[in-house]
Amino acid sequence: MGVFNILPYQQEQKRWTPYLYAGVAGFYFNPKAQFKGQWVELQPLGTEGQGLPTEAYTQRKKYNRYQVAIPFGFGFKFSFSKHISVALELGARKTFTDYIDDVSLDYVSSELLEKHNGNLAAELSNRTYTLEGDQVDLSGSNRGSLKGADWYFVSGFSLSYTITKPQKKERTKKYKYQLNKWL
Repeated sequence: MGVFNILPYQQEQKRWTPYLYAGVAGFYFNPKAQFKGQWVELQPLGTEGQGLPTEAYTQRKKYNRYQVAIPFGFGFKFSFSKHISVALELGARKTFTDYIDDVSLDYVSSELLEKHNGNLAAELSNRTYTLEGDQVDLSGSNRGSLKGADWYFVSGFSLSYTITKPQKKERTKKYKYQLNKWL
């Protein structure tokens, strides 16, 4: 990640600055849903028909839970001393997956999901029920926004301690004079 200080910043002289940052990040996500008091991982279930045989449904591969994101944002930092500073920042992460919440495209037939991915996949793919307790058939309708990849936003506060090298003692004039004599 790179940081660009908008104003000159040196902890002892220029004590504060707003800044911008951007970079590349990797992340892991694992969407889950609560079902009958238990947390269930959704990616292995293929709740949108991922992993179904081609003849049963349009082929969709299971999404990878390891992804790349582009983080960027802005912040403000202030130095209390040569070693201690604080920062506040706001940022966004542009991802390249639409499945952070396990929702992307459209609803798949419950019967098809149950046949190929099991009853749990069918039940968790569509949690819309009538007052009588029957699952509403939403096959083919939008389950997600269809607008592309997910984004997420962050805010943060940091406290930093800067470690510096010990400064060398100033050489005496006598030593400098002797050094110059040799040269």
